[in-house]
Amino acid sequence: MKRIVCLDRIYILLVVGLLTLLASSRSLAQTTWQWQNPLPQGNDLNDIHVFSSDSAIAVGWTGTILKTTDGGSSWDIIQSGTKAILRSLCFIDNNSGWIVGDSGIVLKTTDNGDNWTRYSVGSFIYSLWSVHFIDNNNGWAVSGTGKIFKTTNGGINWAMSSFGSNQFRDVFFSDSRNGWICGHFGSILKTTNGGANWTPYSVSAIHDFYSLFFIDSLKGWACGTGAIITTTNGGLNWSIQTSYVPGNSIFFLSDSIGFVVDLLRGYAVTINGGITWNHEPGNARYPHLFSVYASDVNSIWAVGQYGNILKSTTVFLNFQEVSSGTLREIFSIFFNDPLIGWAVGGTQNPPVTNDGSTILKTIDGGANWQLIPFNLTNVALYPLFFVNENIGWSASLDGVILKTVDGGYNWNPQTIVTDTAIIGMHFIDENIGWAIGDRGKILKTTNGGSNWFAQISGKVSMLWGIDFVDDQTGWITGAQGVILKTTNGGNTWETQTTNFPSMWFADVCFLDANTGWIAGGSGRLLKTTNGGSTWIDQQISTILQYHSIKFINPSLGWAVGSGGTIHRTTNGGSTWVAQERKTHYTLNSVFFIDEQNGWVAGDGGNILCTNNGNATNVSLSYSQIPEDFALYQNYPNPFNPSTKISWQSPVGSHQVLKVFDVLGREVATLVDEYKPAGRYEVEFSVAQVSRLELASGIFFYQLKASDFIQTKKMILLR
Repeated sequence: MKRIVCLDRIYILLVVGLLTLLASSRSLAQTTWQWQNPLPQGNDLNDIHVFSSDSAIAVGWTGTILKTTDGGSSWDIIQSGTKAILRSLCFIDNNSGWIVGDSGIVLKTTDNGDNWTRYSVGSFIYSLWSVHFIDNNNGWAVSGTGKIFKTTNGGINWAMSSFGSNQFRDVFFSDSRNGWICGHFGSILKTTNGGANWTPYSVSAIHDFYSLFFIDSLKGWACGTGAIITTTNGGLNWSIQTSYVPGNSIFFLSDSIGFVVDLLRGYAVTINGGITWNHEPGNARYPHLFSVYASDVNSIWAVGQYGNILKSTTVFLNFQEVSSGTLREIFSIFFNDPLIGWAVGGTQNPPVTNDGSTILKTIDGGANWQLIPFNLTNVALYPLFFVNENIGWSASLDGVILKTVDGGYNWNPQTIVTDTAIIGMHFIDENIGWAIGDRGKILKTTNGGSNWFAQISGKVSMLWGIDFVDDQTGWITGAQGVILKTTNGGNTWETQTTNFPSMWFADVCFLDANTGWIAGGSGRLLKTTNGGSTWIDQQISTILQYHSIKFINPSLGWAVGSGGTIHRTTNGGSTWVAQERKTHYTLNSVFFIDEQNGWVAGDGGNILCTNNGNATNVSLSYSQIPEDFALYQNYPNPFNPSTKISWQSPVGSHQVLKVFDVLGREVATLVDEYKPAGRYEVEFSVAQVSRLELASGIFFYQLKASDFIQTKKMILLR
């Protein structure tokens, strides 16, 4: 936010009004990380319900709810108010539906999925794997820890019963009395009294069953690891129909037409009640599929890994991709300006020949990505570096170095100088550059890659990160705590030391000869202000793995890594703020061209962008300069899942607003940056919390601005 100085009141009012108008007219894309690839998003989808050929709802990881009303051409991302894994959904009609997932979460809608109300089975330790309702009141849910839950008031309250340590995966009721549960080690349970009592049946201890479906109280099927089984007497006896289809999900339209999607990227269909199955084996086009659902023979849908959505308009399952984007890992992303950028990656173990490399290009800031045809290597590409919009390099995990001179549309291999993996690259200009990789390999070119010669690292570890501030001074990081520095263009490399000699250092970023940062394993973020002679530990978490770090000035930087982690600092790394998680997949690369425009990329083909640096979503809400400091009570209070906190400051200062639990542990940093005099408002949502979801209780928020410090209490009701 830009500082406004020496403005009269009328001008302030006009500017504030304009800012408010702009803020209200802009989409959410202006204030957070947004998906660019895959589309509409890249989180795993666990379940789908199809209303018609045009309308469907899917749910998955990080609280994802997607809805389409145009046959999958476009999808709305529905706010769920949670980052928990959503595993199962059930609708009894076009309006009333429920979702269950991790942390005992239950979501309910009465308006076709446009809005969801949050409930709970009563404990946050249970992961709910399946839910089934037969009417507006009566429903059941099961956990992976042998727990069975029942509600008689539409999900508001739940009664729990235990059945040993069974790992339940699915529950299904044909009517108010007859129901079944399936799980691991061949376990199938049956009730004939609405769940008051359950009778276990051991079908086959060598099979885990993940899904079941009944046409009526007698005829049903179940699928799992290596088998599809069927019953004609309500589950008293089961017979194996096929032993070659590993199924994740099973669905029948009638007593004859049914579908299975499996664990190995394939699917199967039957038109004779399962007597025979037409099995399509694993297809490299598709990820693992987790759920299948059909509204009729012309509308069969499946969802799965990486947010993939498939649709068939024929009963014989001629699946077409509804979602878009590469399914492979992206290891590096690079932008030349706000519009022109590239991304590379692939699969380390490709399913077929020449299917391991991925090159993407955008000319519109990432709104659209073009998959560049490429057949020179069948393993993943890892590093990426461009010196201008035309000239760039990449390299593969089998040691092939590639160069483009036409903006990435064509790539040619350079002189092969190594058979070891190339992981990192850095170029000073069109001629001078370095490549690093496995077994301590350092290569240098002085003619744009026409020739490469080896430099001596003195190391045998994998080298990962590289950065140069000029043609003489640079650093390399790697496994086993490796930090190397050169001041003579790599002719010699000196070892720098830290207190973490066995640490994995994935990336390094320097702004000048003195100031730099390193990111690596166990949440390590190290900073130096003396060229690496000493390093200051800025560790955030012991369980995170950081893969990439980027600073654009001494204060502002980002670090990304495991679990979709994105952290941002505005004070050079003294404190780091967790930004909203959009994915659970590892993020491998972060790139910013200025304070506002940035991209991250990672596993599952995920590419996210921001055009405001994903700065704290703080709005200016004053018409004149305040006369004193004040921290106001949050509203609403109690709240779920979000609340707004406002405050005012009569002077410009560095302002810090944090949330703490009752034990004094920091929950979230909402603001940590300079703010001019004014009154401000920020939203706090439980979705901003990167650790386990918050339970109901008392929390505190504290403001520090200049010499002013004040703390207030707020209450979260889940």
